[in-house]
Amino acid sequence: MSSNRVYHQAMPFYKVIEQMNSDMFSKFNPEILLVLVSRLMSTLVGKEVMLTNGQFGTIIMINPYNPLKVLLKTSTEIIDLRMEKEWQIKRIIG
Repeated sequence: MSSNRVYHQAMPFYKVIEQMNSDMFSKFNPEILLVLVSRLMSTLVGKEVMLTNGQFGTIIMINPYNPLKVLLKTSTEIIDLRMEKEWQIKRIIG
């Protein structure tokens, strides 16, 4: 889902995770998926990401109750994605 293929373009990071979340109770075991998403997001602490609004920031904390709504540090501010409902992680930079 996150890689370019002959039959489809790579999906942005947040779309992959959203798709997994929406399929949680139909295609996946929710207990396993919750652990997978939490651990995946935990590995991103300290990584730079690009948001859907074009801003860049570094993940400084993962929300244990909603792992996709992280706390980010940009060059000028701290952004809590729990408060910014329309913004999401689009891409992991490094």
